[in-house]
Amino acid sequence: TALENVMLPAELAGDKGAKNQATELLEKVGFSHRLTQYPSQLSGGEQQRVAIARAFIGTPQILFADEPSANLDSKNGKMIEELLFELNQQQGTTL
Repeated sequence: TALENVMLPAELAGDKGAKNQATELLEKVGFSHRLTQYPSQLSGGEQQRVAIARAFIGTPQILFADEPSANLDSKNGKMIEELLFELNQQQGTTL
């Protein structure tokens, strides 16, 4: 599921709060209503939003984002752009 996909890196790292952190990140990318959906049930843009949430689960120091909003409509693209810069400020991640 989308939730399990985002949780996986944190679970592998032994993070006990993986589910809560993954849920919060999915909410930030506007995906809280589809947590239990499988990748085959998602559009390309929805899969991309899940991937962005997964990229931030481990609080990376550097994140390479090549066209992170390429498969998104303009509204969601703008939201993701703002989110990337917000997470950059909050977590200190270099984009």
